[in-house]
Amino acid sequence: MMTLHGFLICILFALLLVYLFWVLHKMIAWHVYGRTPKPRGNADAPTVTVIVPVRNEAKNIKAILDDLSNQNYPDGKLEILISDDHSDDDTASVVASYLTTSTKNILWVPSMQHQPTGKKAALTKAIDLSKNEIILTTDADCRIGKEWVGSMASAFSSADINMVTGFVVTGNQHALLSRLEQLDQLVLSAVGAVSLITGRPLLCSGANIGFRKKAFMDLGGYSYGAKDASGDDTYLMLCMSPAVRFNKDPDAVVSTQSHPHLKDLIQQRIRWGSKVKNYNEKRILYFGVFMAVLNLLPILISVLCIAGYLGLTIALLWLMMKFVADLLFVSSFVGFANQPRVFWMVPVYFVLYPFYTLAAAFLIPMRGYEWKGRAYNG
Repeated sequence: MMTLHGFLICILFALLLVYLFWVLHKMIAWHVYGRTPKPRGNADAPTVTVIVPVRNEAKNIKAILDDLSNQNYPDGKLEILISDDHSDDDTASVVASYLTTSTKNILWVPSMQHQPTGKKAALTKAIDLSKNEIILTTDADCRIGKEWVGSMASAFSSADINMVTGFVVTGNQHALLSRLEQLDQLVLSAVGAVSLITGRPLLCSGANIGFRKKAFMDLGGYSYGAKDASGDDTYLMLCMSPAVRFNKDPDAVVSTQSHPHLKDLIQQRIRWGSKVKNYNEKRILYFGVFMAVLNLLPILISVLCIAGYLGLTIALLWLMMKFVADLLFVSSFVGFANQPRVFWMVPVYFVLYPFYTLAAAFLIPMRGYEWKGRAYNG
């Protein structure tokens, strides 16, 4: 008869084997999935509206305006809407100054006092005003390459594709926190990409998505998850599934800024994590719980080993197998994301992430969060 000790070891390695099979399956799917074809020419380019929702982005807005103005895309087929979410800094004046010298089709969409607040409200307002069928969205603190619009637009290669998602990375910084955030963001983007590729979408980022305006209107806009301040990305993706495609093109990768302080990063992760309990798709909750448990197990295994309840050989074997699986998964994406240096952060990430997960397990259910100077319930 199996002892409790033997049963515990079986459970630990069963969970690890599930993770190993998941990693192998996703790696194969990623490498098999074909690159998105390059645009065939300006004559075939569809008309596109890019929407950038902004709130207090005076420090960032000029950079994204420059990136959008420098797109390798026909001017007559590109509309750019900067939609304000009740900014109380100099964002409006910075944009106004930029427009005095710009020859591009850029429009400032102001916020009125009586209008709803929040990112979704700013996006909806701009979508209503947009003239084109394909809508692309990104954030004011992001940087995009010259081929971004063309790549995202070309991914709508057939009429049955209603939404396209892209990869998001955190910009290269040298501080330890920034390096860890880069790796964390790469893993999140990778999970979102492979989950969509394998037909079980889990997440995406509004910093790099596109969708058809008609499909958005037919779904009732942001009706799914309407009570959440965020979720303009994943909720919409889940509504449009299975007519969603991932854009596997390095030219479509979007870079966002890292957070200068740990508090800001934690606030963002609490905001993201707080949505999990509201998804109708229970697989997202199950996946989140499984990954949280798996990431907490190194702490439990270490405690059991120190207490003498688990042998050192068994503990080291489990930890080594988990570490190798993490390395293999990350190695599949660092080249595509052009972030080879974050690969060397995996050992640090492996040691620190269980404690980050433990903190998140307590903070997400118990706390609200601050976002853009506003407080929200969790």
